[in-house]
Amino acid sequence: MNKSVFPSIFLSLLLIVSFAGDRRCYADEYSQVSESYEFLFPRSHGSHPGYATEWWYFTGHAETATQRTFGFELTFFRVGVNPKGKNKSAWGVQSLFLAHFAITDDKEKQFYSAERISRDAFSKAAAAEDTLDVHLDSWRAQLGRDGTLSIRAEDEHIAISFDMKSNKPPALHGKGGFSKKGPGKHDASYYSSFTRLVGDGSIRIGKENHAISRVEAWMDHEVTSSKLARGVDGWDWFAIQLESGEEIMLYQLRLPERAVSPYSSGSIIDRRGRVENLALDDFSIEVHDHWISPQSNIRYPSSWTLSIPDKQIRLRVTPTIPGQEMLTKKTTGVSYWEGRCLVRGEIAGKDTSGNAYVELVGYEARK
Repeated sequence: MNKSVFPSIFLSLLLIVSFAGDRRCYADEYSQVSESYEFLFPRSHGSHPGYATEWWYFTGHAETATQRTFGFELTFFRVGVNPKGKNKSAWGVQSLFLAHFAITDDKEKQFYSAERISRDAFSKAAAAEDTLDVHLDSWRAQLGRDGTLSIRAEDEHIAISFDMKSNKPPALHGKGGFSKKGPGKHDASYYSSFTRLVGDGSIRIGKENHAISRVEAWMDHEVTSSKLARGVDGWDWFAIQLESGEEIMLYQLRLPERAVSPYSSGSIIDRRGRVENLALDDFSIEVHDHWISPQSNIRYPSSWTLSIPDKQIRLRVTPTIPGQEMLTKKTTGVSYWEGRCLVRGEIAGKDTSGNAYVELVGYEARK
């Protein structure tokens, strides 16, 4: 086998098994998520190489001075290979890294994407342990000492460069950041977010550069050593930023026959950054439309109503364009939908609006 192809195949297999819902851990040698973990920032934003996998997930909404709008995604994954770090040579690999990058152009109704993969040898990819500083080649997310979070990514056809600051403290989802995903003791992740990163920067599409006067982004960081619980087919994840200053995160873990796992959950973050956790019984997600990918033939939901009755919240979430599918043939081999959406609705009888990003994983191609 061509040795240069092996890391890509190996990582693809790891992630495909994870998406398929195998409950086994990557290796018994990895640390397991527990409720006793204490979040200490900025350290907890950093890498956790003792655990099997983690990701730093940036999604956001950008606007020029002339109100032209874009969406973007930049995601870094770390997958453990050598939990004890036995091989310390330059050729040794402790983790594999991959990254996904996408831009949605609302005006031109276009979606652009790129992907990369590398091992952590020779400084091709790495993640600091004491703060948020992760890179894969020139793609990077870095938290400065002054609180500025910079993200950079450039491919042949697209590029982003943003400097942002969070106007709220990190949000801890679940029970103080311990987010249950299944019935097992360790079926969980450490889950924290910056739910309102605000700044400016630039976007390039082709040879055209766009000065961004305002960007609002969301960052998720999750750490785990477990797979999804057996029987979970995939998930639907919503990250909503309302113009009134609140944010809402919801996810449902899908089971066969349109059932939903009781470990689906969410959070409401108020204007001051206080987090209120939501259980599955607290919310509902109604699908109104679907979109079929001409590339993968996968049928995705495409327009939803989210309801949180006790809070008198009812929101309609609609993609800015239907075709926002990531086809990761060079990394995971998994196709998923990740897209910019608009939000309209009511909270306690008052009109509200905002932006959202939605992720749809585990849907199958039509037969």
